Amino acid sequence: MKQIAILGSTGSIGRQTLAVVEAMAERFGVVALAAGNNAEELTQQVLRHRPELVSVATPEVAANLADRLRAAGVAKLPDIQHGSAGMLSVATHPAAVILVSAAVGVVGLLPRMPQSRRANRSHFPTRKSSWPPVRSSWLPPAGPT
Repeated sequence: MKQIAILGSTGSIGRQTLAVVEAMAERFGVVALAAGNNAEELTQQVLRHRPELVSVATPEVAANLADRLRAAGVAKLPDIQHGSAGMLSVATHPAAVILVSAAVGVVGLLPRMPQSRRANRSHFPTRKSSWPPVRSSWLPPAGPT
């Protein structure tokens, strides 16, 4: 089974990706999810897919997500991180063989750089992440992966 990490899981492209994963559950699993502030939608995604790692925008959203998951009866919470470091953790999760970067705008650009340099597959379906065009020379080196 191929494990997938998704940046922007609560947006349109992220939700469509999860629908494909659900339709092909024998072939794909979800190991990590990153979202912004939509704790309600992310809670449902975590309940359905049981990822090991989840990242959100802020510490407050992280606490809200943890509370929602506990209220839903989740005994073992996923690792819940926040901010750009959390997105980077999702993008570079060692078990993920596919990264889908569906995060809107530049917020999704930097976390996917190290992943794109790994041997794993990366999919960048978002239409807005590269506007305005960003040159690779503007980005910091990925470092070891």
